[in-house]
Amino acid sequence: MNENNPETDKLDLFIHLEEHHGHDVALLSIRPNTRLHAPGAPETRQLVIEEINRQLAAHHIVAGIVVAAELEHHIDSYLAGYLRRGSYRDFYTFRIAQPTLPQPGSDSSMQELISLEAKPGRIVDERTGRIDFRDLGFSDKLVHEGDDLVILTHATPGIHGTDIRGRKISAAAGREPHRLKFDRRSVRAEKRDADRRTVLVATRSGFFYRDEVKGYFVDPDVLVQAVDFTTGNIRIRDYSNVDTVIKVEGTDNILYDSVKPGFALKAREITVKGNVGRGAVLEGDTITIVGIVDPDARIIGNHIRIDKVVGAHIEGIDIQINRVVTNATIVGRRVQVQTCTTSQLFGIEVMVHKELHAGTATAGTFLYCNRIQGNGTAHLHIDPPRIPALRAEQELLENERDRAVSLLERQAPQRRDKERLHTELEHEIELVFGLVEREKRLALNDRQRIAIRQLIINGHADDLGPRLDLTFSALTLKRLQTYHLLHRELLDIRRNHADQEAAIATIQQHIDDFERLYTRGLVAIGGPGNGEARIAFGARELAPRRLHEATLFGWSDERKQIVRYPLNLVLASRDPRLTTLSPQAQEILQRTAADPVS
Repeated sequence: MNENNPETDKLDLFIHLEEHHGHDVALLSIRPNTRLHAPGAPETRQLVIEEINRQLAAHHIVAGIVVAAELEHHIDSYLAGYLRRGSYRDFYTFRIAQPTLPQPGSDSSMQELISLEAKPGRIVDERTGRIDFRDLGFSDKLVHEGDDLVILTHATPGIHGTDIRGRKISAAAGREPHRLKFDRRSVRAEKRDADRRTVLVATRSGFFYRDEVKGYFVDPDVLVQAVDFTTGNIRIRDYSNVDTVIKVEGTDNILYDSVKPGFALKAREITVKGNVGRGAVLEGDTITIVGIVDPDARIIGNHIRIDKVVGAHIEGIDIQINRVVTNATIVGRRVQVQTCTTSQLFGIEVMVHKELHAGTATAGTFLYCNRIQGNGTAHLHIDPPRIPALRAEQELLENERDRAVSLLERQAPQRRDKERLHTELEHEIELVFGLVEREKRLALNDRQRIAIRQLIINGHADDLGPRLDLTFSALTLKRLQTYHLLHRELLDIRRNHADQEAAIATIQQHIDDFERLYTRGLVAIGGPGNGEARIAFGARELAPRRLHEATLFGWSDERKQIVRYPLNLVLASRDPRLTTLSPQAQEILQRTAADPVS
């Protein structure tokens, strides 16, 4: 101990080292070897601190030392309890220096923001635990250009530590077990957060995939062998904005369903090679099925091409069945089938290119059947209100008319108020006429009255006084100005009212035209058949009959009945009914005219 510090000479104070996790930790121990005279004096604490610093220097301890406040706290705690304990042999020990241990680096980690794992089926019965494996959420893999797909957080190097003598303790760097592999045609990599992260970003819209060879990639098409419990339903919810094709490669085996019963597909374009099972639902813009659509299936789209339909519901705009329709319902704007048996066809134009066996074909403007065959009766109707597309147009017109009428009715009270006030202010003009006649001692003729009225209507009431050398009161001039403004406003209201009534009349005329649209329809029969046909236009119907020759039926306004027309004469006369037909319908009529009706 220092000879100049008698108080500290009375203390045994020393530093000793212990090893923790392979590194030295410095401990300070204090014990009195005789009684201290002034343990609470500030100078005693300072002398102890100075002695500790000398001890630290002697042991070459320069790092990890406790802060001054903590050191003073330990010394104060010891000195404060010195006399209270009444013991001079107990050591007071505390940690005075310890190493700063290194922090190992973090390993790299990778997060797929779009789940590529197979999802469990949806539980449809909590009581029994029954699961619907058709709902596997395939569409959750749909991404858009610019979407983040995968985040790779890179390994960190770690933070080095320091032992109590100031020497570096090296930190272990994190490992980089992950490597990004991706298709650069559909995915790009971006460095972010000062290169701490790499993010894969979609460069086009489509489905997100991971492949052993290509790595991560985005493809707008869905390619599957079949739609079943391994794929689940495939629905592109916003398919109108995503140019996606679902291609079901399927099989030529007619006993095998490429789309299993009850499953659903939804995309802009769907192509199925093979059959579509019972109860399946396909929805899209363009749908092509090279196979059979089974009973209770629903096919809904704009442009539909199918080989064969049995007991299904088909709904679209342009529908073409390349082979046979049996016990089915087909609804569209243009419907074309080859052979139809006991089915219902609805379209603005309906064309049966080979044979119709019983069933019903209903058209808005044109119905063609090559031949009527079989034992049952085929119903051929021109009945526009039964065509959903035409009925929707009619409902739009009716709604538009009703809105216009409602608006006119809401404006009527305002118009009546303006008309009433206008009539009241007419009296003010009569007072002006009377004043002029009294002051000028004359009787105004019609031309003079019109001239004065015109000045007021045009807003020049202030000019009346100077022109007639008369003085009008301010109140009279103000009321005449009000008349001018009201007259102008009322003219606008009347013009607007007339325009609205004209628009309503035009809409109503279109609605009335819909009611008589059947009168512009045509039914063409291509040739003789052994089946019986019942032909109807609107509510008028012909008795069932067999047709033994190419025949054209239409409505005669003059005779108010369904009549047969010589087809060649109809074509030659450029009948206005032909102008509404599609080029394909006109071509059919030209071809049928080769065997004209006599």
